[in-house]
Amino acid sequence: MFAPALEEPALAPYEVALVDLLGHGTSDKPLNFDYSPASHAAVLFALAQKAGLAQPMHLVSFSFGGAVAVELARFEPLRVQALVLCEPALEEERMSFARLVVARPEQDFVEDYAEFLASFATPDAPEADRRWAETAAFASARSIWRSSSAALAAARRGELVAHLEEHRGPKVLILTPDTVDKWGRAQRLKAGGARVFQVPSASKMPMYDAQAAFYGAVARALPAAGPQSS
Repeated sequence: MFAPALEEPALAPYEVALVDLLGHGTSDKPLNFDYSPASHAAVLFALAQKAGLAQPMHLVSFSFGGAVAVELARFEPLRVQALVLCEPALEEERMSFARLVVARPEQDFVEDYAEFLASFATPDAPEADRRWAETAAFASARSIWRSSSAALAAARRGELVAHLEEHRGPKVLILTPDTVDKWGRAQRLKAGGARVFQVPSASKMPMYDAQAAFYGAVARALPAAGPQSS
C-alpha cells in the first residue's frame, strides 16, 4: 500500500522501512495469534529492535495501522517521535469496515473470504477499493477478522484514543475533508496540539486516490532534522 514511499523524493532524507503486519502480505500468518493492535505492536517492536532501525523513529500508518502505531509508540525504547495517522481506526464510529467484517462469525468469514473480496473488485467499484482488494488477496482471512474484532474491542474500551493522547511526541492526522467535518475527535485532538492535514480524495484511501498530495502531507508532517527512520 505504501510502496511508492520508497521512491518519493520528499521522503529521500529518511530511511524508509515498510512492514507487512502478521497475517498480511508476505508476512507469516500464524493461527494461534490474536491479531490485536497491542499484539501487532509487540511483534513490530521486536522486529525494529532486531533490525536496528535508526532512531528516533517516525511512524506513518493508515486505518487499522493507526491503532497498531498508537500501541507501538508506547514502547519507549523505540524513541518514537512523530506519530502520523492517516484516517485512523481508533473509535468504533470510525470502524465501519471492521463492523462489516465481524457481522458474521470468524469461520463463516474465512469460508466466504473470496466472495467478500470480490465485492470490492467489481468492474464498477471505485479504483481504491479494487486496489485494496488486490492487496487483501495476500492476507489471511482469519487475520482480517481477528484484527477487526480486536480493534473494535480496544476502541470500545477507549484505550486507543487514550494511548494516542498519552503520546508526548508530535501527533499528526492526515484526513479527507469529509472526515475533518464529521469526526469530532479530530477537532479535539487539534485543540490539544495535534496537526491536521486535509487531503482531498475520492475515497478514504488518499495513498491511492491522491498519491502526490498524500506523500506531500507525510513529508510536511515529519520533523525536518537530519536522516531518521520513518
